[in-house]
Amino acid sequence: MWFFEQLEGSSATYNIPAAFSVSGNLDINTLQKTLSEIVRRHEVLRTTFKTQDNEAVQVIHPEVTTNINVVDLQNYSKSEYQTLVQELAQKEADTPFNLEVAPLIRCSLLKLDTTEYILLLTMHHIVSDGWSMGVLVKEIFTIYQSFSAAEPSPLAELPIQYGDFAIWQKQWLSGEVLDNQLNYWKQ
Repeated sequence: MWFFEQLEGSSATYNIPAAFSVSGNLDINTLQKTLSEIVRRHEVLRTTFKTQDNEAVQVIHPEVTTNINVVDLQNYSKSEYQTLVQELAQKEADTPFNLEVAPLIRCSLLKLDTTEYILLLTMHHIVSDGWSMGVLVKEIFTIYQSFSAAEPSPLAELPIQYGDFAIWQKQWLSGEVLDNQLNYWKQ
């Protein structure tokens, strides 16, 4: 993905957008704290990729600020805000990331009325995949519930990070295994 961005330039091709309907009393500050905790917890969400000597270099930032973009649509009629929701979701999905600027995750909250929201999450595929989006949503729900009750996150610190997996995979993908894989894909 880094290579294609170097080749083709920045695009939204590798964005992973998702939209979720949220009903009920939502505390935006608690949601912000929840998102910040998730980014703190997952170093891949604090990772950027810079070019050094024509190669990708992974940079894991110790801290990254992730702000929720809140868009208030309460003053629009239902038909108007339905159109706006579609336009805003499309715009969010079509906005490219800069792989050298953290974070490679964005969050917008569209406020339809006092108890109805649309949560837009977009991540770059270089730090996520479809399965990870499901994990992210579960963690948001779990942490938000705890933070709403003024309790700490119930989730244990992660024993491994994605970078650990990448190192293991690189070690595995060498020698005979690499030769076999290259031969397979060349054929």
